[in-house]
Amino acid sequence: MMVTKKAHSLFVKCDSWDNFVQFSKHPRIVVYNFRVEEGAFHVYAIKERVFAYKETLPFPQKTEITKNESEWKLKSCTTDNENQPPDTSSLVIFSRQPMQKKFGCGIPYSVTTKLSREKGRWVIQFKCELNPEAVADFLSETLMVSRDRVIEGDVYSL
Repeated sequence: MMVTKKAHSLFVKCDSWDNFVQFSKHPRIVVYNFRVEEGAFHVYAIKERVFAYKETLPFPQKTEITKNESEWKLKSCTTDNENQPPDTSSLVIFSRQPMQKKFGCGIPYSVTTKLSREKGRWVIQFKCELNPEAVADFLSETLMVSRDRVIEGDVYSL
């Protein structure tokens, strides 16, 4: 008779923020990072297991601007003639105004845009930034863990 052992993973991926919070309260440590190149925010709560949550940005890191006669196109989004900028300087002025956004989990971030020319085409690049103090405070309160147990970093090996 052969007996098999059940394999129990130490790593648990949570698909929803509510599930993550439910299972991650009172962890020993919380590790978070924002991978700009991936456009994703990651949170790990380390208890008897490592609970992981990932949320991606709702927009691309950059998008191309094209004009076909009187129609402006931003990737697959089109604006009508009334709303199109009269010239590129209007876009540059807009790009200097940071937008305050929140991930679905409630963590705030800011987005600034930059208009640049790449290979003869106009491109809008989106730069997203987190305030580490605000993130640590939010995670500390939400997951009920001491503020000094919330760190910015990554989980490489389990």
